[in-house]
Amino acid sequence: MVSFQVTKLRQEEKWKIDFDHHVEKASLALRGRLEVNRQILHLLRSLFYASKHVDRDEFKIFASQIIKSNGGIRALEWVPRVKAEHYFKYKQQAIRDGFPQFETREKTADGNFVTAASRPEYFPVFYIEPMRGNEKAFGFDMASDPTRFESMVTARDKAEAVATKKVHLVQDEEEHAGVLIFLPVYEGNNLPKDPGGRRVRLKGFVLGVYRVGDLVENVLAPIIRPDMELAIFQGDEDNPEDFLFKTLSPERKLESREVLNFFGQDWQLVWQGDASGPNQYFPHLIAGMVLVFGFLFAIAFELNFSRLQVKTLVENTVDGIITMDQNSIIRSFNPAAEKMFGYKEEEVVGRKVGLLMPVEFVNRYGDGLERYLKTGDKRIIGTLVEIIGRKKNGQEFPIEIGVAEFKRMGNRIFTGTIRDITDRKKLENELEALSQTDGLTGIDNRRSFDINIEKEWNRASRNQEPLSLILMDIDYFKKYNDTYGHVEGDECLKKVAAGLGSSLNRASDFLGRYGGEEFVAILPGIASEKALEIAENIRKTLINLKIEHASSDIGDHLTISLGVATIINTKDRKIEVLVKAADKALYEAKQKGRNQSVAVLI
Repeated sequence: MVSFQVTKLRQEEKWKIDFDHHVEKASLALRGRLEVNRQILHLLRSLFYASKHVDRDEFKIFASQIIKSNGGIRALEWVPRVKAEHYFKYKQQAIRDGFPQFETREKTADGNFVTAASRPEYFPVFYIEPMRGNEKAFGFDMASDPTRFESMVTARDKAEAVATKKVHLVQDEEEHAGVLIFLPVYEGNNLPKDPGGRRVRLKGFVLGVYRVGDLVENVLAPIIRPDMELAIFQGDEDNPEDFLFKTLSPERKLESREVLNFFGQDWQLVWQGDASGPNQYFPHLIAGMVLVFGFLFAIAFELNFSRLQVKTLVENTVDGIITMDQNSIIRSFNPAAEKMFGYKEEEVVGRKVGLLMPVEFVNRYGDGLERYLKTGDKRIIGTLVEIIGRKKNGQEFPIEIGVAEFKRMGNRIFTGTIRDITDRKKLENELEALSQTDGLTGIDNRRSFDINIEKEWNRASRNQEPLSLILMDIDYFKKYNDTYGHVEGDECLKKVAAGLGSSLNRASDFLGRYGGEEFVAILPGIASEKALEIAENIRKTLINLKIEHASSDIGDHLTISLGVATIINTKDRKIEVLVKAADKALYEAKQKGRNQSVAVLI
């Protein structure tokens, strides 16, 4: 019973580590999406900096393509600052654009729309994409709502993207938790240095509109494991009105909490999961970012954004961004890439991208970009691949890279988004090692055996070498547990595992717990006679441990029976043949009186 409880605790510890790992991945996905949305708004703002007048069609084309490539956005909007004396000019423009009924409106306490009260200036929703489904928001004066206006003022004075608290979207009939993200646009191309100057030169806001549920599900649905649930609230956890998103279940046993800064708003995240959740790894999390960045750069170039504006966009992302021409020559290298690889931009521009990879990697796999251009093999385009990167100092590290393609003035340009995944790979390796370790004895478990026997089987087939397998069973272990108790039984298994390990000297030898009181050893390249010798050494080592066993039918101390099987030719044969042969030999050793080794050659 105690053995079961200890094993159960070990397993629950593993589940908790695995759960925390998945939470970290999901959290990273959410934070990555925030960065994407930040970049989208900055690029949308650049549209207004690139042109003295952005017309409705230009905004529609630009915004619709962004929404198409980036799910979870309810709408993108342009909210100009309209002084009362200029209101007629905006109304005339709306009429010319085909909206004769345009007027600036506000919402009453009972939910009805009325003409906005007279005030010195208005902030109406003037451009909106898509229009369909968002008609009620068209002309709505953002300044008429205190929650929206508070965020607008903060965004204006701080010159940064700021989100609202939970709001009800005016375009929604049903109650959905919504948020708006405002990014200020100022007159001129230079950012005013102080809040006073920003108030004077404010031109308006570009705006992202989101249903929180749609945003979260768009990010997490493809990657979150089935048993995981999430709640997001701002304020009082006991107040249902303070929740922005909730799928929690009281039956979930594991929980993790964190605070996510959502454009100036602190969101409280509560993750829950089962204590026996599936051990699956997430798909890559920044694939959307790769495609979005590639698309945004393409649109920016097509709209003739200045090099400075594109450079500003690139320099403010957390991921490494490089651009390459069709000859794999690096053309730009952002600060995040400089920090990641240790090169300055001027050191890499004009050189081949292979500079950032180990020489042997380039020689073996070639340049993925060159392969694509020659063969049309799109493995590296629009998807994420894990490869090895090489820093300036020669250090190699794992990276995740995705490449998007677009054209500029007839030339093919490639944008690579790169992320250092050293920490992630380390965590994944630790989790993988934990999943292959027996919780009680600390040696490899049955899952690890299944992996290793297949690996050694294939190696033996390639090299035409023998492969030996030893199955071991402690004699009369049930009687040992009945006599000494399960606590002592667990201690006994630990001593046996340590003793068995001391009998296997080669790094290539494998020792694992096969189940209960059974152990298994894989001996690559070992012929039958030598395998039997090793088995006998193991048996004698166990006897020398002198573990008392008063209930044994064959002596006063613990003994072990061993079945040895060796296969000479694994070609066109199945692993089960070797395992069954070893199991049969073990059965024979027991039938002959135990405390002995029996070997067979197949």
